[in-house]
Amino acid sequence: MIGKTKNLTATIDVSESTTVSSAVENYVHGQISGLIIPGTFTGTSVMFQGSYDGDTYTVLYLDGADYSVAVDESRWVVLDPTVFYGVPYVKVVSGSAEGADREITVLTSKVL
Repeated sequence: MIGKTKNLTATIDVSESTTVSSAVENYVHGQISGLIIPGTFTGTSVMFQGSYDGDTYTVLYLDGADYSVAVDESRWVVLDPTVFYGVPYVKVVSGSAEGADREITVLTSKVL
């Protein structure tokens, strides 16, 4: 049974010339289970970086490949929460440069 969801925000800050978002604390609120992509998002895919300590990030892999999902503007993207088990900190990486700051809503759920 899925419990209450918690919304977190991962922000891609273009002033830092990066496609990588700020970190969200996955372990505090449950497991990441989805993204709400804003209407202004220009990337067509996202991948993820994970960290065990909040300082050193590496790309998350699933079955030997980057864990990547197709996205589009104004979409709710369902993710496989098992990919994020045991990953305390997660960043979202846009597949292309964004024209302005983007706030991606990261949905987490606790399993009861």
